[in-house]
Amino acid sequence: MKEKIKVLDVIDLILSIFDETIFCYNYVVETVKDPELKGLFKEILEREKEHRDIFSSLKARVCEDKAIEDELCGPPGMEEFFKFIIDENIFVNRKNKDEVLKGIKDPLDALKLAKEHKKNAILLYQELANYIHDMEARLMIEKVIEEEKRDLAKIYETITKLSTTKQK
Repeated sequence: MKEKIKVLDVIDLILSIFDETIFCYNYVVETVKDPELKGLFKEILEREKEHRDIFSSLKARVCEDKAIEDELCGPPGMEEFFKFIIDENIFVNRKNKDEVLKGIKDPLDALKLAKEHKKNAILLYQELANYIHDMEARLMIEKVIEEEKRDLAKIYETITKLSTTKQK
């Protein structure tokens, strides 16, 4: 019988993703020369740290209330979805971090990486929130989702602006 994926497993995955993502955003903040872009990445970096703290608090809450930990249950395929995310490394992680950083040749590359991270994070957090019935825990996740969406909008706007400028 295969082992069930629990809320705590997913939160641990998210916390490890934050560690690597924060490392990458620090790298970008240190290497980007444009003050406006540096400011955007600093803002995103600080919010990532806040989100990591929220998920750390959520982990503590889950550890205190075992009923939440065991709640990760849903329709067929849901566990496979989380397993896919864990196994396929769709986020920056310890294994691919150096390769990802080498691929950042200019600010547009960094923005595109941030865009992909935000899209994947929103999807992951929404799925996790769908399977948590504890209202306080769910609200914590939904707050992060809304902030990620705002960051994604800023990133998209900046990519569009830079792409337009490059074409001229």
